[in-house]
Amino acid sequence: VTLSGGEAQRLKLVRYMGSSLTGMTYIFDEPSVGMHPRDVFRMSRLLQSLRDKGNTVLVVEHDKDIISIADEIIDVGPLAGRNGGNILFQGSYEALLVSGTLTGNAMKEKVQVKGISACSGCPSSQSEAYRCGYSSSCAHRGDRSCGLRQVFLDTGCVCKAV
Repeated sequence: VTLSGGEAQRLKLVRYMGSSLTGMTYIFDEPSVGMHPRDVFRMSRLLQSLRDKGNTVLVVEHDKDIISIADEIIDVGPLAGRNGGNILFQGSYEALLVSGTLTGNAMKEKVQVKGISACSGCPSSQSEAYRCGYSSSCAHRGDRSCGLRQVFLDTGCVCKAV
């Protein structure tokens, strides 16, 4: 059996969780690569648990959900290779969001769900939703054939579970 680098890191992370060592420094290189969002959430809890045991946890990461839980962020760039290597920002996640750096701006971007028709009667300007209380023509309204169950989207309108 062979493991990818990310899989091997995740196994190490789980093994470290059982350790009673404190005062250690752990370094992880993009541990969330290829993970399902649910697993990224679990990994963030594991990283925080390692930190809470009195350890230092350094993570090289591009995933917004992992970056957002960091106590301190160091943004290195602005680009890769010869065009990178400069410290562009150091501070909290909240400060990164208003820093004006490429990374800070990318963290503020909203990811849009593709292939969903808009709610025709929804008063929200962000009218992408699976189902809302304002329209009977919302995408996937009552339609279970697509496999969606209990989907919630915050669109500014009164969204409900599908």
